[in-house]
Amino acid sequence: MIDGCLNAGVPISAIGIQSHQHQGYWGKEKLEEVLERFAHFGLPIHFTENTLIIRIRPVILRTMY
Repeated sequence: MIDGCLNAGVPISAIGIQSHQHQGYWGKEKLEEVLERFAHFGLPIHFTENTLIIRIRPVILRTMY
């Protein structure tokens, strides 16, 4: 889509990325992959939205008598 817009003369000043990580944290490798995918355009890259779902396992606290 970005290529098509730029080729049609549509001015683009930055790229906004939404990263809704509902299935878990992407990790460094995936983050770098996403950044590299868009870096060749030579435009600023902004993470405009980010969702991280954190699941915490319940901890049972026992009191010693």
